[in-house]
Formats: sequence, structure tokens, C-alpha cells
Amino acid sequence: MILKDMKMGMSEQSILSCYHPDAHDVFDVTSSLSKVCRELRDPKVRQHEIQVSLFSAVRPMLAERAEPRTVERRLNREPFFSETKFDGERLQVHKDGTEFRYFTRRSHDYSSGFGATADEGSLTQYIAGSFRSDVQSCILDGEVIGFDPRHERFVSKGSHVDVKSLTENSSLQPCFVAFDILLLNGQVTTNMPLHKRVDLLEKAVVEVPGRIQISRRQKGSTREDAVRFLNEAIENQEEGIVLKKVTSIYKPNARKAGWLKLKPEYVDNLVSDLDMLILGGYFGEGRRSGIVSHFLLGVASGDCDDEGMPQSFWSVAKVGSGYSLQELDELLAQLASKWKVYDPKRPPEKVVLAQGLKEKPDLYLEPRDSVVLQIKASELVRSSQFRTGITLRFPRVALIRHDKPWHDVLSYTELCELEKAAGGKLATAMVSLDEEDGGSPAKKRRVGAYAKGHPAAHVHASHSSAAVVGTHQQFSVVSSLCRAQFEEMKASVAVAVVFVQLVACYPNLGYIGNQTFLYRFFNSVPGVVRTYPESEHTIESLTGTLPAEWQNVSTKRSNLIEIAKKLNLTKLVEAIIKVGLAGLLNHEGPFTLFGPTNEAFENVPGYCRYVPLKYVIKHHIALGAHKESEFKNNLLLDSFVPGRKLRINIYPQTHSVTVSGRNITNTDNVASNGVVHVLSEVICTLFKGSAAFELGRCRAYSVLDALIKTAGLYDALDGDGPFTVFAPTDKAFSKLSPDLINKLKSNVTALKEVLLYHVVPDVWYSAGLTNGQLKTLQGQSLNIAVDGGVRVNDATVILPDAAVSNGVVHSIDTVLLPKLLTTDPSFSTARL
Repeated sequence: MILKDMKMGMSEQSILSCYHPDAHDVFDVTSSLSKVCRELRDPKVRQHEIQVSLFSAVRPMLAERAEPRTVERRLNREPFFSETKFDGERLQVHKDGTEFRYFTRRSHDYSSGFGATADEGSLTQYIAGSFRSDVQSCILDGEVIGFDPRHERFVSKGSHVDVKSLTENSSLQPCFVAFDILLLNGQVTTNMPLHKRVDLLEKAVVEVPGRIQISRRQKGSTREDAVRFLNEAIENQEEGIVLKKVTSIYKPNARKAGWLKLKPEYVDNLVSDLDMLILGGYFGEGRRSGIVSHFLLGVASGDCDDEGMPQSFWSVAKVGSGYSLQELDELLAQLASKWKVYDPKRPPEKVVLAQGLKEKPDLYLEPRDSVVLQIKASELVRSSQFRTGITLRFPRVALIRHDKPWHDVLSYTELCELEKAAGGKLATAMVSLDEEDGGSPAKKRRVGAYAKGHPAAHVHASHSSAAVVGTHQQFSVVSSLCRAQFEEMKASVAVAVVFVQLVACYPNLGYIGNQTFLYRFFNSVPGVVRTYPESEHTIESLTGTLPAEWQNVSTKRSNLIEIAKKLNLTKLVEAIIKVGLAGLLNHEGPFTLFGPTNEAFENVPGYCRYVPLKYVIKHHIALGAHKESEFKNNLLLDSFVPGRKLRINIYPQTHSVTVSGRNITNTDNVASNGVVHVLSEVICTLFKGSAAFELGRCRAYSVLDALIKTAGLYDALDGDGPFTVFAPTDKAFSKLSPDLINKLKSNVTALKEVLLYHVVPDVWYSAGLTNGQLKTLQGQSLNIAVDGGVRVNDATVILPDAAVSNGVVHSIDTVLLPKLLTTDPSFSTARL
């Protein structure tokens, strides 16, 4: 199941349109793939009118980004309504009698929290009586926002308020602000003009201050009106405004349909620019996998040396937008020889992160080697993720400042002063019509912005743009010290490589002459054509038959490919060839190849069959040659996927040695460029995040994630560990009585006892478990039974061995309750 953008260059529109011409429209108003498939079975039958229906999430209409000077042109000089752009979460309210449903912008159903009936939830019980007596059914579109009843004000989402998780004991309460109505008493209203829908909305809803309100609107028709409305929003410290053509109809999921959003940061010279230093880099994902695509930013700490230079820089934000791909590539080329691998065991003195090394970068820079970035953002908000305790909301790069020295940046003291001013908002100036007349678009093409003080780039004649497939960039040729080595590597992997700035083969990184590291680092430096194609092969495509040219390959030395063939790992070799890594494993190294057998590939879990093959194979390659004699429990090895580690575990009780939970059945098959160890199972995925982080990303554990945060255990489970977490799914929690859940939420001590009863110190993959007991962090022990599967007390492990950065997570079907709860009379309602 695809839950997020796969960053594969193909949108949902592309896929849905292949199924049926109307598929995307139906999906927009139902958010249901099953309904799309049922209603559009015949591609020859067209849908003449797409119906909005109760309790089916409608994908909301969206507003297009704009500036005041373009308003008249974009709205065809027609009258418009101006509404406050609220800083909450988009929400639809579906009402049918006393039954309610709530859907977010991404069609997630949060009815259980807000309340499915008139007498329950954090919202429904307060708004169920706010509809006029003749309103039987309706669908409202709006935003839900945290409301502070004590100070009678809305609270910004940037204040890290999860309005969906607010309870009766919270200091804030959810308030729904309605601005549109899509259905009323069974009649779809989306084809009515906005002014008529507004009339219906105001007649249908009776406001309850702090619980349900109707968005206030003003009417205008000119850019002067737009400027006035935006200045009022700035004065009121609001996020911005939304302008809506009064005649606009409601078009689900449409962005260019008569709604415009205006924010101060969209207007040049209106928001303070902040000069910050690049402290580190993060590898990207998808097509930018292995390439630095985001940067860690910092400010001067305030402590200076004898020369008056900052002694250290504190982390403040992470930025990954505002620059073009060309600007990014050129910046990376400039910094290529400066990067150092961030080692959490020996953190650099001059780059200071938040306690617990939060937002740790993959690479870092010495401040003197770095570059200043000019940053724009909407506001400053509090955050424990960065050393400053303050971060930027919606940051983007406005300019790369080659004219500024590394030390001439914002200081921590100045940052604090900005945060105190105007409640953290960075827009304090007002919009001027004169500036609007002479201004330029906020998102303008910065021709030559990067070039200041930067030498013109060129390419060696043998590597002109016409000769290099897959790149349109040009890069300067530097460092004759490395040229011979790179020529040899280029020839050995049989791929066109453009030389990049690699001063003395990265002496700062201590990997002089290490081609293993250089190959990995090539993927984070622009100008290199990758040595593997971005193909989308899967395990399903493997046959075990090698191409003819690979069947009788003989070399003077037994490299990793030859050893794998001798071990009859033909599906592994076939996969390596298909993803384009054969040249590398034939000639380069040293590497450790963990090779699954043919049977292992045939018996992978269902979900693994559709993971892109290139990621699966890279999970089986470790940098360096590691023999069994080097193995020790919880040894971490760098895999070929940046940021992902392979974990070695030794379990004497089961006579097992595992890598990321997979049994190693045959060790130390030595090759000329590394070593091969045979596995009985395939490593399908390696998660980069911690147990706490990955549980929070998966909707199947939403209840567990919320309880971990309520108990204040998130930071502990986000730490180094190592841990084994037996994670109950949401379905497992549904077996508990609501009374018990409420008691646990109100008794943090008891809640911690329950949660820590699910956590075992050290890493216990299923391969290492035997019949017996494991002591938990709560103090009591779990009973483990192994017989064709794994049982933990009364729970069954339904999805084992999810490898996370600080251990392993096993999914279980029943919540584990320690004895002190099951014997405590006050918790006698533990089970249904």
C-alpha cells in the first residue's frame, strides 16, 4: 500500500487516467480507490456528474499562491471575498442526524477522536446542537484550530499543537471554523456560486464561540483592497488571507479555480531575511537518493575567540527548498571536498546540536569551510529539535551569499530578539502599492545569483555534455592528484564519469585512496552519472537465469560476483545485474555481500515482492570486508543505502548469527574484493529512524504513538537503545475497554508501566528467541513461546523483525498488561 509520494516522477493523475478518464475526478470526491474500481469498471462509460456523498471524504478545493499585484488579473477583475488564512488543519465535517464523521485534507478519518455521535469526542458533543433544527444532513469544509479558552485566542499550528489529540484535560480545545458547505439536506451545493453557498452556511450553523465559528469575510474587487486586507492580517499577526471569487464553484482538489492565498513571505522585502551558516547536510530520497538535498542551518553561539570569531554554531533549522537543482548541484560541487561524516560518538566541537543529537546530519562542515545562506521564513517557533530551542517555520533559501564571510551571520542573541518581537512573526513591514508596482515575483529566477565569486565551470573535452548521458550540468575539473585514480575507476565500472572537485581525495575525511568510500560519496556529489540505472525491477521479476554474457564469465581472480555464482546464488547475481551494480561488485571494493539463497528470494513476504529491487539489493551490501571473526553482538555496519545500518547479532541460545534479523548460514566466502556471507532470508527494508519515529509514521500504530507521547517516553524510545519493542496495533488496543484506556491516559505512572512492559533492553530478533522469559524495562518479565511463530504472553507476533535504527519492532495483536494492573481492582475492567 502506497501511503506517501514515492518520488518516482509519476503522479496519481498519471496512474488513475490509465484506468479510466474519469478516475481522478471520482477519486477527488470519494477518496476511495475501491469506489473508483467499482463505479468505473467500463472505460467506455463516462461519469456525467460526479456526486459528493455523505461519509465519503471529498478532496478539498485548494488556493493558488499569489501576490497583491496579480489579484485582478488572476480573478478576472471580478469581486472577491477575503477571509483569514487560519493556521490550523483542514477538516471536513459530515453530519447525518446525530452521526458525525471528520476527514482531514488527506482523507484520514478522525471521527473516533472528535466524536462520531452527539455525546462523545473532543468536538462533536459541543457542536452537535449548533445546527438549525431543519438541518438534517450537511458537509462543511473548514479548519480545526487549537483554541485557548483562558486567553480567548487561537493557537498557531507552529506551536506544535496536535489539535487532533486534544482531550478534556488539555489546556486547549479544538475549534472548527467553517468557510464552505458542500451538501445540505441531501442536496449537493458544489455547483452553486460561492456567495450562495455562504448564505446557506450562515443559515445552517449557529456559532458557539471557541467550538464552532464561521469564517469572517470582507468583500473587495481591486488590488488596493487586497493590499489593505493583507496589511490588516499582518497587523493582527495572522498567517495571511485567502481571496475567493464570489462566483467560484467548488472544485475538489483543484488549485487554479478562483481561490488565491496571500502571505507576507510571498512579497519581496516584507519578511526579514536571515543570514545563517550551513552546518551539515542530509541525503535525499527517491531520485535524489544518496545526494545531499537538505541542509542543517546554524547561528553563532555568541562565544568568541581571541580574534573575535565565533567559537561554535548552534543548530536552528533544516532547509530543503528555494534553490534550483542547478544551484544545488553547483553548491555541492563547491563543498564536495569539505564534507565530513558526522560521528555521533565524536561530535564536532564547533557544530552543536540539541541534547540527544536531535536532527543529526549525515555529513557536517567545519564553519570556516562553509557557505552563508540568506533564508526567508514565515515565523520563528519553539522547538526542542534544535540547540537554539527556536526554529524557522517554512524556511527556504532566498540567496546563496558568496560575498559574506562564514562568521558574518545571525547570532543566537539576535535570534531570540526576533522571536520576542511580533510574537515570532517575521513580517513586520506593511505592503506598499508603490513597492508592488515596481516589485518582482517573490519566486523569481535568480540568474547569476550563485555566480558571485564562483569560477565558470567547464567540462573536459572527452566528457562534453553530448557525451554524457543523463546530465545537462557542467562542472569544473579540479585536483590532478586524484585524476589517475578516477580514470581507473571510471574505466573499471564502464560508465561515463565527469570529474568533480575532490581535493586530494577527501583528506579531511581520512579516506585517502579508499574507493569504497569515494563510490558512496559520488552519489552525493553532482556531475557523476550513476553506475546503476534507476530501474523499477522487483523481486517478482527474478527468474534465476543469468544473461548469456554472464553465464560463463571467467576472470583471473574470484571477485564477489564469481563467488556468488559458485555458491549458486543465481537470483542474487541476476538482481545485481538488473540494478546495474555488477560492474562495481566485479571490480571495486572492499565490500561485504550478504547473499540470500534462491529459496530466500522465492519465499519473501508479500509486501517485499514489490519493493524496488535496487533498494533491496543495496540493503545486502556493506562497506568494507567483514569476516565472521570481527562479528560481535550489536555491531553496526554501513549499508549501501545512506543512513541505513546493518546490525549483527549473536544468539548463543539458538546458535544463530544474524544480520538485521536474517540468519547467516554460510560465512567467510572470501573474494578478491571482499567477502560473501549466505543468508536464509531476504532483508526487505531497513528503517532509518528510531523505534519511536517509525511507529509515529505508521498509521497502524496511531494509538500507541499517542500514548508514548502522553507518557513522555518518546525521547527515550528515540534514543540510542538498543531496544526490542513489542508494538500493539490500533486493532489490539480496540480489544481493551474504553474505561481502561481513559484511566491510563489520566494516570501517567500507570501508563508508563504498561508501555515499558512492551520494551525489552537489547535487540531480540525472532531468530534469537526461545521458550523462556525476557525482562522488560518495566521490571517484570514476558513469557516467550516459540512454535512455528512467536507468542508473547497472550499476544501473537503478527509482523516480526522490523529493523529500526535503535533496535527491532515486532507487531503484536494484543496489548500486554503487567501483573500490577491485572490484579489492581481499580483496573478490573481491563478486558471486554
